Parts: sequence; C-alpha cells; structure tokens
Amino acid sequence: MLIPNLAIRALLIKYKDRFQDFKAKKYWYEIVGYLYSLCNEDEQKHYVFADYQVFKEWVSGSDDSQTVVITKSLYTKQFALEYAFEKLFFQKDKKTIRTLTTDRVADRWQGLGEMLAFAQTNNAYCKEVFTQLTEIDLNGLNVSEIAFLKTIIEIRTLKALYLHDTPVSQSPELSKIFEGKDYTFNCLGILRPLLLAVKVEGGTFEMGQDEINEFIGRDGVEWYCTDEQPVHEVSVDSFSIGKYPVTVGDFRAFIQATGYQTDAEKGTPIRIFRDGMWTDEYIETKGSYISVLVENQWISRIGENTNWECDVFGKKQTDDWHPVIHISWHDAQAYCQWLS
Repeated sequence: MLIPNLAIRALLIKYKDRFQDFKAKKYWYEIVGYLYSLCNEDEQKHYVFADYQVFKEWVSGSDDSQTVVITKSLYTKQFALEYAFEKLFFQKDKKTIRTLTTDRVADRWQGLGEMLAFAQTNNAYCKEVFTQLTEIDLNGLNVSEIAFLKTIIEIRTLKALYLHDTPVSQSPELSKIFEGKDYTFNCLGILRPLLLAVKVEGGTFEMGQDEINEFIGRDGVEWYCTDEQPVHEVSVDSFSIGKYPVTVGDFRAFIQATGYQTDAEKGTPIRIFRDGMWTDEYIETKGSYISVLVENQWISRIGENTNWECDVFGKKQTDDWHPVIHISWHDAQAYCQWLS
C-alpha cells in the first residue's frame, strides 16, 4: 500500500471530519485531489500536491511532455496507474493505457504487466478488483509479456480475454492461435491450458512387476492382474502436461472452436458397471455414469443425456473451473490433438 508521508498524514487527520461525505475512496489520486481542495495555500505547496498537479495536466492532455514526467515520481506514477487501471477495466478507454506504454516511458516500464503489478502492490482496491474481473479487453494494447498473461489467466472469475492486435498475439509462440481471428476472439480457453502447461523431460524406466497381484472382488471372486508382467523397459519422449486438470471452461473452448461431439453426446456403447464391478455387457445410449443416492448408499447409474457440461450428479455444471468429466478416451485424444 502506498503510504503518504508525515505531512500528508497530518493533513488527513486535520481534515478527517470533512471526509465523512467523500464518496470516492478507491484511489490515491482521488483522496489527494480532495485533500488538496480542502487545504489552504501554504498547505497546497506540499510536493505531493505538486505531483498531483502534474498528474492532472497529464490527464487533461494539456501538456503532452508530461508523459515522460509522469513516471519520475512515486506519487505521479501511482496516480497515473490508478487512473489507467480504472479506464482500462471499467471505462474501456484505451488511449490512457497506450500513452503509458509508449516507447517514451520504456525506460521506466517493461510493459503493461509491470504497470498493473505496481498498481496492485500499492493499492489494495486495485488488487482486490483485479482478482475478481470477469472480462479483460486488451485488444490493440502494448501487451508483450507472456509472464503477465500467465498471471491474468489464473484469475478464477475470468470468463473472457481479448488480445487481438497485440505484440504477444503476434509472437512466434502464439501467432498461430490468432490467425484469421479478430477483436471478438476470446482466447482464454486455449491460452489457459497452453500457458500453464509444464514440460516433463523424457526418459527410460522399468514398468510392470514379476509377482501376480491377487485381490478379492466385491462378489467374492478372486481377480489376478497378469497384464502387468513381466518387468520391461519403457522409453517416453518429452511431453507437456497441464498444471491443473482440464476445466469445463477449457473444454468448452474446444467444443466451440471445433463443433466436436463427445461420445456421451453421440451415444456410443457404454460398458455396464454392476455391483461394484465392470461386466462384459454394453448398452448403447446417450449419456454417462452419474452418482445416485439409493437407500442411503451412493451407486452409479447411467444418466440419460449427461455430458461434459454436467457434474457428477448429472446436473448442469455452473463452475467453469471445475475439472471436466463425462469424457471418454477418444474425447481426451481429440482435445489434446486440437490443443497441440
């Protein structure tokens, strides 16, 4: 949190009763601006108020040279970033953001990510709001840091992210995703699993066992695992795996992009699960297994028309961050091929 110096603290205490009717308390530039209006001429000479005047001139656009000056002071920098934060996320005014990310201030900023990180670090409101955003429109802005995107896509409330015509969307790593797309393209569903993937180095290991595993099934029948023999050497190439399970939101992006129908939606044969065991019987129907409470006991039944959008009980899933279920091996393969 940006801490005002002793003089500003003293003035805040002096005029605290006048702040009772002050509604805008989200940003420091609002607080300092209101405090300035309450102070006498001598008090207004404080350098924080001088920084505030520089900020006001920059906002009005009366002195374009202030774009360079705006980042020279901690206070003007904070005021400008709070103002930009409000415009970017709540008023769709991109002009301010573009001004802050021009080459003229490149010596002070490494891009939009650093700017917003500074705003959140020094303003609790910015930090709180940023983690509750549902949509972020960065079309046409100077967004170049993939590290910044990794921070954005982990916002749990986020439903949409727009990055058309940005340096990062034209980068070698991501340009293919944006080919043929325009400013209406919501890239969140594909960027989230891609950017949060972790690379696993390939190698060789011994798989299987020499002993036969024996266990007793629920019906008392003895079962043996003989398909794990013998111990053998397996080599695996390097691969990437998601940091988190594939979510309903991730899978929705795949469905919307390809029009794919899952096995549960098409109605492919489903193996019958009975009395806690898989049988050799199949039934051809649309749906997937769901959990049902019968006589105080949870059992598995085929839920008609249950698909990837549903939860374990067959009801429509409302949380896009929930791991997607009711998908088959074929569905998972199709999703991975699309993502790759």
